[in-house]
Amino acid sequence: MRQNTKQIWNRLDNARNRRRYIENKNREVYNTILDSAMSLFDLYCHCLTSGKNLKSAKRGKDAAYRTLQAYLSQLEIL
Repeated sequence: MRQNTKQIWNRLDNARNRRRYIENKNREVYNTILDSAMSLFDLYCHCLTSGKNLKSAKRGKDAAYRTLQAYLSQLEIL
């Protein structure tokens, strides 16, 4: 889990650093996706720390992880 969290954080950090190089026409879309990804990362971390045995926390963590991967892939494409 720790490796996944560190990998996601590094990808988010890279995306934040690339923000200023995005063309103006894509910047609004990029910022929206990045903001959503950051919020989802907070949810992912919350699910990791809130009762690892709870089914709802595990489902939330898994869903957040899959969605984060999709968002980060979109950010890398833009």
